[in-house]
Amino acid sequence: MSRTAMADIGSSPLPLLFRRRSSGEIRNLATVSSSILPAFGTVVDDGYSHLKKYVIVPYDQRYRWWQTFLVVLVLYSAWASVFELAFNKTARGPLLIVDLVVDVFFAIDIVLTFFVAYLDKSTYLLVDDHKKIALR
Repeated sequence: MSRTAMADIGSSPLPLLFRRRSSGEIRNLATVSSSILPAFGTVVDDGYSHLKKYVIVPYDQRYRWWQTFLVVLVLYSAWASVFELAFNKTARGPLLIVDLVVDVFFAIDIVLTFFVAYLDKSTYLLVDDHKKIALR
């Protein structure tokens, strides 16, 4: 390959086949996640009425807020655990109550996980069978 051809490619060592070009405009979520989700017309919408009762859709906004809340709790636990281990003291008083409440939320999340549908990798459909969810 000549130097001019290398200059046309840019500083990236990747072949042109693997480089992605962007128009700089993001129109919707499907544009952003086109490399992650299949391109066979799979549409993620809010119409999940065909799922079984007591199944949580992982794309639901409320479940996403729950996951974000749990990330905050994990960050708190990671921060607090360092101090407990470094000073070799367990939490007492109000901090003990906070730690116990955080543990309760983690326990609720473990139970909640048994009700969250998942995306089957071969069919790209949400699996809502409680037995399959529990096995996974």
